Amino acid sequence: MAQKNKLINDPIHGYMSFEKWAVEFIDTPHFQRLRDIKQLGTTYYVFPSATHSRFEHSLGTAHLAYTLTKRLQEQQGIEKSDHDLECVTLAALCHDLGHGPYSHVFDRTVIPYLKPSSGWRHEKGSEMMVEHLFKELESCSVDLGTDDEKFIKALIRGDSKGNKRSPYLFDIVANERNSVDVDKFDYLARDCYHLGMKSIFDFSRLMQFSRVMDDQITYYHKECFNIYEMFHTRYSLHKKVYSHRVSGAIDYMIRDALVEANSYFKIVDAIENAEEYIQLNDSILNRIEYSVCEELTKSREIVKRIRRRKLYKFVDECLVPKDKKDHIMKV
Repeated sequence: MAQKNKLINDPIHGYMSFEKWAVEFIDTPHFQRLRDIKQLGTTYYVFPSATHSRFEHSLGTAHLAYTLTKRLQEQQGIEKSDHDLECVTLAALCHDLGHGPYSHVFDRTVIPYLKPSSGWRHEKGSEMMVEHLFKELESCSVDLGTDDEKFIKALIRGDSKGNKRSPYLFDIVANERNSVDVDKFDYLARDCYHLGMKSIFDFSRLMQFSRVMDDQITYYHKECFNIYEMFHTRYSLHKKVYSHRVSGAIDYMIRDALVEANSYFKIVDAIENAEEYIQLNDSILNRIEYSVCEELTKSREIVKRIRRRKLYKFVDECLVPKDKKDHIMKV
C-alpha cells in the first residue's frame, strides 16, 4: 500500500509529514533552489556550523503552520473556507522563495545599492515566485484558484486588508500585529541549534496553549514568560550573531563583488524575472571566483580576499537617534 504522506526527518521537529499537494510544491526548481541559500548568509564565515539553508527552514515553518492551523480548526471547531489549511501551509512553505544569494545580504545591501528607488524586498520576490509556480503547477493535487493565490501572497506579506478570509490566519506565518508567528518559532530554534547556543524558549508549549479569540490567536496568560524568552532569544541572536562585525564586513565585500558583477550576470534584472531568478543562489561566488572572464576581474579579486581572510576593517560605530537618521549622508 502506497504511503499517503511524505515523512522528512528534521533535527528540530523530528518526523515532519507532508501531504501530496505540499510535496508537489517542494519538488520544484523554485523550492529546491533554497538548498543553495544559507539561512544566515555570511554568518557561516564566523560560525562554521551555521550551514543550514532556507530549504530546511521553509520545511520546518510549513510543518508548524500546518500543525497549528489544523489544531485550532479541529479543537475549536472553527468555521473555515475551502483550502484555508492548504493556503496557510503553502504560504509558510513559499515565504522565503524570494531570498537571493546569501539571504538578507541580497535584499538589504545588494539591491538597494543597484536599484535604490525600487524598495524591493525578498517578500516581493516570494510573491513573484509563487505566481510563477502556480503557472508551472497547473495540475496540482489540490484545486487552488486565483483567489487562493492572492490569499497566499497576502499571507506572505502579512497583509490582511481587503481579505475576506478569517483574520486569525494572518497571525500564523507573518504576524504583523505582534510578531509571534511560526516563522520565528522555527528560525530561532534552528539557528540556536546550528550555532550551538542555548535557548529556553519552548515554541511547542506556546502552540499548545494557543486559541482563537476575537479573530486573533491568543495565548494562555501563564505563557507570558515563554513569549518574553522568544523575544529575548531573538535580541540575543541579533546582538551576538546577526549583527556580528566580521560577518558585516563580509556582507559588504559580497555586495561589492555582486555589484561589480551585475553587468555580467544581469542581477538587477533577475528580480523581475522568475525564470532568471531561479538561477541565483550562493553558488554565484564560485562562478565569479573560477571564471576567466576579464569583465569579472574586480569581483574575482574581492572574492579571493574573502577566501584569504583579507577583510574590510571595522573602524567605529555609534548609535544614531531615530529622529536624526534621515540626516545621515554617504560621502
